[in-house]
Amino acid sequence: MAINLLNEVTSAIGTDTLSGLGGALGESPDVVRRGAHAGIPAILGGLTAMGDTPGGASRVLALVRSSQYDSEGSLSRITSSFGRAGIGAEPLAREGSGILGSIFGSRTDEVAGALAGRSGMSGRSMGGLLAMLAPLVMGVLGKTIREQRLDANGLSSLLGHQRSYLGGLVPDEVTRTYGVVGPHVYERPAPVVTEPVRTQRVATEEPHKKRPAWLIPLLLLGALLLALFFLFRGRGEERRAAVAPVPVEREERAAVREPPAKPEPAATATTTPEREPAGKPEATPAPMVAPVPEGTEAEPAMEPQGEQQATLGGTPPSGAMHEEEAAAAEQAAMEEQQAAMEEQQAATEQAAMEEQQAAMEEQQAATEQAAMQEQQAAMEEQQAATEEQAAMEEQAAMEEQPAMEEQAAAEPMQPAPGEETLAEAPRGGIDALAASFEEGSGESLPARFTIDGLDFRSSEADLSADSPELDRLAQMLSENPNARVRIEGHTDSTGDPAFNDSLSQMRAEAVRDALVTRGVQPDRIEAQGYGASRPIASNDTEEGRRENRRSEIVLLSR
Repeated sequence: MAINLLNEVTSAIGTDTLSGLGGALGESPDVVRRGAHAGIPAILGGLTAMGDTPGGASRVLALVRSSQYDSEGSLSRITSSFGRAGIGAEPLAREGSGILGSIFGSRTDEVAGALAGRSGMSGRSMGGLLAMLAPLVMGVLGKTIREQRLDANGLSSLLGHQRSYLGGLVPDEVTRTYGVVGPHVYERPAPVVTEPVRTQRVATEEPHKKRPAWLIPLLLLGALLLALFFLFRGRGEERRAAVAPVPVEREERAAVREPPAKPEPAATATTTPEREPAGKPEATPAPMVAPVPEGTEAEPAMEPQGEQQATLGGTPPSGAMHEEEAAAAEQAAMEEQQAAMEEQQAATEQAAMEEQQAAMEEQQAATEQAAMQEQQAAMEEQQAATEEQAAMEEQAAMEEQPAMEEQAAAEPMQPAPGEETLAEAPRGGIDALAASFEEGSGESLPARFTIDGLDFRSSEADLSADSPELDRLAQMLSENPNARVRIEGHTDSTGDPAFNDSLSQMRAEAVRDALVTRGVQPDRIEAQGYGASRPIASNDTEEGRRENRRSEIVLLSR
């Protein structure tokens, strides 16, 4: 996976970003550029160091996902937050401070101070720059994780490949003093294996390949066993060379000539007896056995009387015993080595299983946390939508209330069969309407008043042009510009009901048109005819019918 995160982060910093960072820090773009060239490798080195620790790649992945750096558009959000005036830098700096704390712990200020000298910035400015660069680095890392679909193992491999790109870019004082991964990590020295007899140097694997954790202990154990084998073998040979024939006293006995079954080659043993310590009797050495010429019979040598001669079927010589001991020791060492290898392999597998289990639990916890946060956000969004819907319904009900009241007031009252129901009598004429305007809100609305003095011909809707009542009514409406009214037309029950409804509607519209002609806005005046449906007196008498033939004005709002 040949991805150079250093190049990716550097290419994401444009001229606008440098200007925005410089404006936020009070530094020139050139100084900010030098500071970025020193700070970005240090941040990437810290992430690489986290990836080298057990479960570190999982922690880096959780750090990326907890702030949604791997989401679509996260990197664009970060880069767009840096304007030429540094707008958006302060929230990113707070965000980056938390990231630096996860990477460097309590040594963030010390790392900033060590990097400040390479860029010409103060330690405070360098610390601020590191805090604003950290989200950018995490955004590039999150974008790579999303595009490459990396899990913890893939992220560990990606971070491990960054060593070759970061070598020599992180200052030695940072890597030496504050523990940030630096060049000394990228060149791994070969381990030295020490044996009791000689020192053997074992060559390392390639720098970028990880060695199994059990390899070095296994090599040490094998070297130790090999040294023990050679040590025991050498001592056995020394002991065999130092063993001399046992001196015995010779006793003569009669030589018995017996024909040999088969001629056997005579073994010639020439040894020099060792000196005995002073004060001990000198033992007679064993006789020398000379080779027998071919074709002759050899006399058997005189055996010491009273002593048993060592033969092939008797007790084995001391050299053979040492070889058996060495073979047994070698066999025991091999068995011990095999047991140690099996134990080491079991421990390695156990550690791998525990690490995998911890990573799975951490991933599950992160997944559950994200699900809970998402569920919480959905619940809050749903609650907000419900509250907004309730508020809208309440507002609509409040707005519909006056209209419903007006409609209820406008609907004709239906009398029961065989019974005539009288409508509410008006509160008075134009004088009462004028008093209502003067009194203000002391009177409930809608309020109904009679328009007297209107001259309609019988069964017609023509209205004479001169009408003092209409002039006065138009004057009051002009003086109260917020007032809204409804003109209602009524007839008696004489004649066809449909004709009466039409006639009352035309008379109400005629009054409205007369008011509009006198300067009242038409959207402030409604017109409605009710025919004979809303009498205020009995239609059985002439006087009652005259009262029912009327025009009314209803004050809807002041």
